[in-house]
Amino acid sequence: MTAPPQSLADRAHDRLTRDILTRRLAGGETLVEGRLAETMGVSRTPMREALSRLEGEGLLVRQGSGGFAVRQVSVREFFHALRVRMMLEPDAAAAAARSEAPPVHGIAALRAHRPPVRRRAPSLAALGRGRQPAPPGRDDGSADDGRSTKPLV
Repeated sequence: MTAPPQSLADRAHDRLTRDILTRRLAGGETLVEGRLAETMGVSRTPMREALSRLEGEGLLVRQGSGGFAVRQVSVREFFHALRVRMMLEPDAAAAAARSEAPPVHGIAALRAHRPPVRRRAPSLAALGRGRQPAPPGRDDGSADDGRSTKPLV
């Protein structure tokens, strides 16, 4: 089974995602749509679509001028995300081990076999809402959610 060819917006999205995750595009860096489009050899329309998708995924933030910047992640958010992964990944791995789905290789194959998404996952910012700040004197990047007194680091 071959995956359908990627659209220009998909290719731009994938490349920008990779550049952000490998920190080739650093947190806080302003992105210029026209320059990015020219660099990647696409028109502004697919680049605009890719940038909007990345904003929706939480990797970019819209600036007052209508442009985008790479989202900066605080130490607190980083450790919170690790904590969430520590809670979710063991169950996900166990479910995958029990699955009778055929093995898939590569991103295109994974996309072709993914189940439909029923609801959008909350952003890191939404996950942090309603949490109490770390107690005074505890500046280790952890937050008090009432379940643990152990620091994250």
